[in-house]
Amino acid sequence: MKLRPSRRAVMTLSYDGRLELSIAGVTKQDAGVYTCVVSNEVGRAESNAKVVVLDRDAKKEEADSDATAVKKPDVPYSKEPKFLTKPMSTEAYEGDNIVILCEVIGDPKPEVLICLLCW
Repeated sequence: MKLRPSRRAVMTLSYDGRLELSIAGVTKQDAGVYTCVVSNEVGRAESNAKVVVLDRDAKKEEADSDATAVKKPDVPYSKEPKFLTKPMSTEAYEGDNIVILCEVIGDPKPEVLICLLCW
């Protein structure tokens, strides 16, 4: 499901390829795997981040983390879309605010999309 901006979910894409998805007051319905897809005429890349929403009363447990932050390469130019920073998996308590961040490069400038696959 393609995410659309709302009062609680705000997406910003800066000129330098930094995409930020901020979700205020997360609920159980916000849990799932968020996929960041970048594409241009030359290629396509995607990366996932898992969001776990915990009950406020529940004991905090470690979330599975399939995605990790990637150090920025020293490559200022790229034809195919590439992630400079991949989105990271996170966990939050109901009502918390979360931010999913990724940074991309590509030429021509890639189109960026975030989708939610609920589980």
